[in-house]
Parts: sequence; structure tokens; C-alpha cells
Amino acid sequence: MRADGIAHESGEVTEELASVAAVVHDHAGWPAASVAITFEEARTSEADRERCASAVRTAAEEITRRLGGRRPTDPATTR
Repeated sequence: MRADGIAHESGEVTEELASVAAVVHDHAGWPAASVAITFEEARTSEADRERCASAVRTAAEEITRRLGGRRPTDPATTR
């Protein structure tokens, strides 16, 4: 998972396919689900990959909101 909240994989699950995913959080900030898109790596431009990443992030944020969820707090920032 990157700092932007998107997980990326390239050929790790299935050769020639790649995925992007984002986490959905519950009311306590715990992971409850994820949203992912898988695509053919060779046929997907960098711009399309970024659109996919944006789409999963937006969907995960909306599902989190509808569940009454929240992002976890960073202990380093709550002292």
C-alpha cells in the first residue's frame, strides 16, 4: 500500500494482469473490504492506470462514507 492509499500489483497474482485496490474502512477505522480493478497490463496505458487508481480510491471513500466508516487515525498525529 502506498502513501496515497492505493495498492498496486503487477503480475503477482496472474501473469500479464495488474491490479489497483483501495481499502474500505468501518466505523472504528478498521479495514472492512476493498475495491479493486484488474486489467491487462500490456494493453493499459499509464493514464488509464491512473484513472483506475482514482476510481478505486473514490469508490472506497464513498463506500466508507455510506457505511459510517472513517479512516484510521495516525497515532503519531494524535498525541
